[in-house]
Amino acid sequence: MVNFLSKFIPNVSKVTAPLREIIHENVEFNWRKEQELSFVNIKELLAKAPILKVFSASDEIIIQCDSSKDGIGTCLIQKGQPVSFVSCSLTNSEKNYAQIEKETLAIVFSFEKYHNFVYGRKVAIQSDHKPLMAIVKKPMHKISSRMQRMILKLLKYDFEINYVPGNQMFLNDTLSRAFPVNETVRNDPEMLNIVHTVSKHLLMSEKRLAQF
Repeated sequence: MVNFLSKFIPNVSKVTAPLREIIHENVEFNWRKEQELSFVNIKELLAKAPILKVFSASDEIIIQCDSSKDGIGTCLIQKGQPVSFVSCSLTNSEKNYAQIEKETLAIVFSFEKYHNFVYGRKVAIQSDHKPLMAIVKKPMHKISSRMQRMILKLLKYDFEINYVPGNQMFLNDTLSRAFPVNETVRNDPEMLNIVHTVSKHLLMSEKRLAQF
């Protein structure tokens, strides 16, 4: 992650020098005070300007998002530079989701967090989970009820999903594994209204309706 953002970090080589000293071959790994200070400094530099770009309404919007077994990480990017980083842990029930459901949840989470930036704009979603590209295009009756609920929440946004190999997505992969322990995905109260609106205008059996 540091290497990916190094061009935006002033004096990055000097700051990280103590860390690089202990990762060479035939060098004993000894974490001392100077390594700890270097580690703290680089974390601070990653979280403030000029690392974070000011959002521009005229620039293309790219969202990279990813889900690990325990958390979600997402990053809004413009012109190759991050505008915002967000991450959260998964609830116990969400940890049992299928991987494609976790990846879809990551997209939902991203749009909820970046709503003020992305609503009404074309957004490019970058994901390392290739099956997402196909499943979001499937008819609603051919996907699980859980996936239906999440995709319903995405209908108000204009986006396309592009596959990017995981080894090219450093930011969100790091964030999905480094999240605030007490920060979990929260239920959106708007979801109930969406489901009620759909059920009001679509003919469904009681059994089918119960799946929502």
